[in-house]
Amino acid sequence: MAETIYTQGTLYPSAISNLILDILYTGAWVDLITADEFEGVRRSDTLAVHPGWKTSTAFIGDRKQWTATGPAADGIITNDRCLFEFDDYDEIVGAIYTGVPSGDDGILFWLHLGLNWKAQPGEIYQLRWRFTVP
Repeated sequence: MAETIYTQGTLYPSAISNLILDILYTGAWVDLITADEFEGVRRSDTLAVHPGWKTSTAFIGDRKQWTATGPAADGIITNDRCLFEFDDYDEIVGAIYTGVPSGDDGILFWLHLGLNWKAQPGEIYQLRWRFTVP
């Protein structure tokens, strides 16, 4: 069974949140940021140039596709395909969201920090996105 990790953000009001979630997270791709050599993020970071962080190589396969199970509701959008199965040890501090399955020619849509996974070989993590609407 995969451990589910929720990332969080805030948008207003819920109807707008749901619309934005439906648009932004349909067909996005997710990668993970490793703590190894992590120095921080910069406003100028792109998918191709990001000197303060690097993506993890400790999970099996490439970026994982973010595919929603249905439209957003109550400011929450979920998916069932964003599973990361680790075959090596790594400490994960964040995630990136992009429109391309691999490479660095795409756009870096979103970068989320605050994850604190100490992944071990054989573990599986499912990343889900949760927006809270105050």
